[in-house]
Amino acid sequence: MSKGKINHLRWIMLAEGISCIVLFFIAMPLKYIWGMNTAVRIAGGLHGFLFCWACLALLIVHLDRKWDLAHSVKYFIAIIPPGGMFLTENGSSAICKLHQLNRILLSTGRLFRQEESHVTP
Repeated sequence: MSKGKINHLRWIMLAEGISCIVLFFIAMPLKYIWGMNTAVRIAGGLHGFLFCWACLALLIVHLDRKWDLAHSVKYFIAIIPPGGMFLTENGSSAICKLHQLNRILLSTGRLFRQEESHVTP
């Protein structure tokens, strides 16, 4: 059952992230450039509802899966900035892979430098 709750949390966080992007990049320009206040009322209300829903879903998953506080706080912090939730799963693994690739490239560069220093002209 907890796998379904995790998927529910992911879908809600995805919807909340998309609603945040819609609010900032579609509704707010409509309000401040063309004076369409209704766009912000609709998108802002939807975003607020999805944010509360995401927080509640996170709490439910936290209690169900018995996550440690640091893990749950990571997800909560990811909900707050626009598009931050996109960094929780895929982004964090991609960042780890980039760090691993960077370490490999640095160690390879050191090996090449060591081989060059041992070559006598």
